[in-house]
Amino acid sequence: MGLAKTMLGVGLVALPRSFLLLGALPASLAFLALAALCHLSCSVLAAAAAAAARSGLPAQRLSYSGVLAAQLGPWAAITLDLATVLNCLGMMTAYLIASGDALVSDEWRAAGAPAWLAALLRSRPAVLALLSLAVLAPLLSFRCQVSFYTVVRELGPPATARRMRRASAGAVAVTLVTTLVLAMGSALVFGGSIGPNVLSCFKIAALRELLPGHDRLALVLALTVRLAYLLSLLAAFPLQAGTCLTLQEHLEAPPPQGWRFYALTYSTLVAVSAAAIAVPSIWEPLRLVGATAGAAIAFILPGALALSLAGWRLCSGGGAGGMLLIAVGLLLVVTGIAGTVVH
Repeated sequence: MGLAKTMLGVGLVALPRSFLLLGALPASLAFLALAALCHLSCSVLAAAAAAAARSGLPAQRLSYSGVLAAQLGPWAAITLDLATVLNCLGMMTAYLIASGDALVSDEWRAAGAPAWLAALLRSRPAVLALLSLAVLAPLLSFRCQVSFYTVVRELGPPATARRMRRASAGAVAVTLVTTLVLAMGSALVFGGSIGPNVLSCFKIAALRELLPGHDRLALVLALTVRLAYLLSLLAAFPLQAGTCLTLQEHLEAPPPQGWRFYALTYSTLVAVSAAAIAVPSIWEPLRLVGATAGAAIAFILPGALALSLAGWRLCSGGGAGGMLLIAVGLLLVVTGIAGTVVH
């Protein structure tokens, strides 16, 4: 479940729109293909962890960065660290945008909110600034991180490659079912009205049309969905911020302490808040991060690991899998960046 939770991120709210644009059958096939590739990628990580452990990698160094350094050299670990920081910055921006989407609405007055509060919640910049100052700034005093190899350590010795492959398959299955249910259910209920963020469909007026004669139920449902989603985003935000410290981990330097920690943390929050205010929807950061850092972390680097484990033999089973992962990653880079520029 820990792996599944890392896969089920803020991008879920954008999936129904993708499902609608692609069509039911092509989108389902695309989800299945990505699920298979994700499992292949995690299987490579499991095999690489086992190989690194056999070569003498200490248990406390068992991390994505440590395995890359052991198998491919320090350049690969540095590449991962840079990609991780970029990914975290992009995801923090998307989290903040989605949090604002959960609050910003012109319907709060109709829901019984005081006039001053309803006016405040109509202003997107004001809502994002308030969330950053009053909620996220205190939350970022805590540092935490979720990664694939955290699950390896939690499973306890011996965390074999076979055991990790089973964990990966279960996590991918949970993620696939969740995404398909969400995408298909949203398409059936809301149809062509789905926007870039499916949360925009949970407006009081829209739910009243779906539930005629049940105005109070529509109000409660709209507020419950929005506020529950907001709380989940705010609780997950520090996970993304904490991962930015992986550069210090790779360099074997202690994380910044005292004023340096707060300067780094809050300057990052200011930059992310400014980006969230400037960017109109979560699609922009998700598209850019997916085409760069996401492709490197999920496909290109695991593909290089697979080739290394296969002795760089391209025609072997492991080598062919590695080449497939690298090819998919490069395809995502090219199409994603091109789509961003054209858009």
